[in-house]
Amino acid sequence: MSTTTRAEELTAQFEKVNAEAAAIIEDCGAEDWSRTTAAEGWTVAATAHHIASVQQRFASLVGMLAAGETFSPTMTMDQVHAQNARHAREYAAADKGETLELLHASRDEILGHFRALTDDALERHAGTFGGNDLTVGQVLENIIIGHPRDHLASIRETLGD
Repeated sequence: MSTTTRAEELTAQFEKVNAEAAAIIEDCGAEDWSRTTAAEGWTVAATAHHIASVQQRFASLVGMLAAGETFSPTMTMDQVHAQNARHAREYAAADKGETLELLHASRDEILGHFRALTDDALERHAGTFGGNDLTVGQVLENIIIGHPRDHLASIRETLGD
């Protein structure tokens, strides 16, 4: 009888949320793609593109953490919100194909980093995020997986799924 490790569970969760994002993007018609999400106030296109583009940045973060490094973001939440608002305006009509390519481009890199992590590594200090000291596992679960999961919930609600 084999047991699943916490690292394997997190890897499976990331794979699932990534596949869900890809499926939603692929299935989204032109009218739905231009709808505005209630949670973010962005188009579905901008929200999906945001998931994909942030995931690219997350790939380097996961790589750093897998290598035993720490990271503490220096951007304030006001700066993050301003950057997100700018992105939402610029990508309000994002191309679905380009968004999918962006999503897929970092998926395998992130999965490779996830698979390199052990349960012990998940307990290491990752850095300070929003004034909170987080472990590697908390960063993976709450940020790397939680961020797209939250945006996908908003897209699903907007599309009535």
